[in-house]
Amino acid sequence: MPGLIDAHWHTMLAAMPQAVAMTADLGYLYLAAAQEAQRTLLRGFTSVRDAGGPAFALKRAIDEGMVPGPRIYPSGAMVSQTSGHGDFRLRSEVPRAANEPLSLVERT
Repeated sequence: MPGLIDAHWHTMLAAMPQAVAMTADLGYLYLAAAQEAQRTLLRGFTSVRDAGGPAFALKRAIDEGMVPGPRIYPSGAMVSQTSGHGDFRLRSEVPRAANEPLSLVERT
């Protein structure tokens, strides 16, 4: 039944567990996200609202016809509480000082 809209989808997290997303290479994450976008389209979802994460590159690739997938309406960076599903710090990490550089996940 094409034409479904998913209003809470995470481009970069839909295809894998959070632990993999936190430790894998960014290129691998985009390849996995593109594959999941195609599967999402085949399930009938022609539009998705990405509720947080780096979805802009995949959105562009889909819009330009490079890869099949649903129309993505990206939100950009996640807003999350400490230990929420948008908090990508490892359990072993201690809070950083305000003047330290951002982590890779925070920059992405």
